[in-house]
Amino acid sequence: MRHSRADVWWRCVCVVATVGGLCTYAEWGWNGPVMAVCTVGTVAGSIGASVWAENGRSTAGRVTARLVAGGWFLTAAIGLVAVFGLAGGFLVALLVVLRPGLLPAARRVIRTAAGPAGEDLRLGGVLEALDDEALCRAWRRTFLLSEPAESSAAALALVDQRSRILDELHRRSPDGLAAWWVSGGPASGSPLPYLGGRDGRSRPGTG
Repeated sequence: MRHSRADVWWRCVCVVATVGGLCTYAEWGWNGPVMAVCTVGTVAGSIGASVWAENGRSTAGRVTARLVAGGWFLTAAIGLVAVFGLAGGFLVALLVVLRPGLLPAARRVIRTAAGPAGEDLRLGGVLEALDDEALCRAWRRTFLLSEPAESSAAALALVDQRSRILDELHRRSPDGLAAWWVSGGPASGSPLPYLGGRDGRSRPGTG
């Protein structure tokens, strides 16, 4: 039977959390798990009751379940680090990084932090209106947004956007762009130092 990535991840979390719980018991006896249960139960219960009063039982149930799961995992992580040291910390960090949906969430944060210039680019804004520094930032930002793309349509849109940015860079400084490529300019790098001596303060449409 084939399992999805999320299913595999959750199974790994359950195994690691169980081992971590045993480590907590081995390190502190029953005091550790009991204190963790009391703390998590108090926090989850208080927040759950507040959410229930404002958003209803269904939302409160989801929030409480996530708080309990998070508290369980945190307790297990502490136990793993206490027993296995850096190896336990690495395992916990690996599970966090591999969490399904983490990369799309990170990309959304990057889009939000991109600011008005980034929004204008995605909406077909005029690249000529950007100065060299902003244009190179847009080039680097589109690389971050493209790995991995959320859909084939999004991937094609980003490819088109990066192509238009390169066209504008070539219009401004063909020799500089060529020098950047010859130097091994990476897809994630910035060609700003090669743009004909521009320092990022140049005005759009000049040069």
